[in-house]
Amino acid sequence: MDPKTALRTQLDSAIREAWIEYQSNPDFRKAWDQASYAWEPRMEAMKEDVIARYEKDTGTKPSDDYVAETLRHISDRLFAEPPNRAAFVNDFGG
Repeated sequence: MDPKTALRTQLDSAIREAWIEYQSNPDFRKAWDQASYAWEPRMEAMKEDVIARYEKDTGTKPSDDYVAETLRHISDRLFAEPPNRAAFVNDFGG
């Protein structure tokens, strides 16, 4: 199994386990919901950046479909390659 497929398999498994825990544990659900809301400002900032860049380049507003597709591509790139472990360790003094 290639590394990307292995990572996706592990992520899918973790997501399933988290969903089961979310449904059955009220404390976990509360913590999950609070963490989810913490991402909203970041996602909104990325969305605004995509719109601003498009408007700067074209002089027009992008369609909602364009913005959604661009944000999806950004998130896909986050999982495209494993992080550079050496850079991560060096940044944190490991």
